[in-house]
Amino acid sequence: MSIQSEINRINNEVAEQKLLIGEIEKILETAGELSGNKIYNNIHIVRER
Repeated sequence: MSIQSEINRINNEVAEQKLLIGEIEKILETAGELSGNKIYNNIHIVRER
């Protein structure tokens, strides 16, 4: 496998992971809204550190 194709493969994996993280964040935001924002705020604070 060439270096470029390996880079492309890794970039694709990262892009998929970013999409998954975005979906998880939406779920956590919804859960946070349902529980008075405690869950989402705690996760968001950890991510910003």
